[in-house]
Amino acid sequence: NISEAPKTKADQKALLKLLETARKNAYEAGIREAHLEPGNSISFWTFVQLLRLLQSQKEKRQMNQLNELMEELRFSKFEVEQFRQIFVRWARYDPVEGMSEREIDTDVETLSEEQLHRIFRSAGVSLVGDGGRIRELQVGLGPLQSEGRLSFQNFLKLMRWVS
Repeated sequence: NISEAPKTKADQKALLKLLETARKNAYEAGIREAHLEPGNSISFWTFVQLLRLLQSQKEKRQMNQLNELMEELRFSKFEVEQFRQIFVRWARYDPVEGMSEREIDTDVETLSEEQLHRIFRSAGVSLVGDGGRIRELQVGLGPLQSEGRLSFQNFLKLMRWVS
């Protein structure tokens, strides 16, 4: 993701340090030429190791954010997992084709207003009065949606608000 590119000298230094760790990991994995790479050029296997390190950092950041949100909202891990399953199920829903089996990444995927209404209707719950829109809920929750869509973290906030 380009938004995660190093923007400061400190970020650049951290990336170079991570590159050295990636070289070390590649060498330890049996790629002997990894330690011979000149300067900032890297081999394919060092690049693979660098991507693994960056992905691990991203996953750790996301897990920390989710743990903080769980604590803030006072949800258990079990409750969050149940909400994740609901979110994933409805994120797969397409009004034309129905349910799909595509893979859902809850850190990227969002729900449309229509999908959100369907979730609540399927549970027999009316969010707002006749003809009301989900945006009206933002009075109690603050700005939840980006481009008219709801992220998983904001979905959790909504679930706390309606419970």
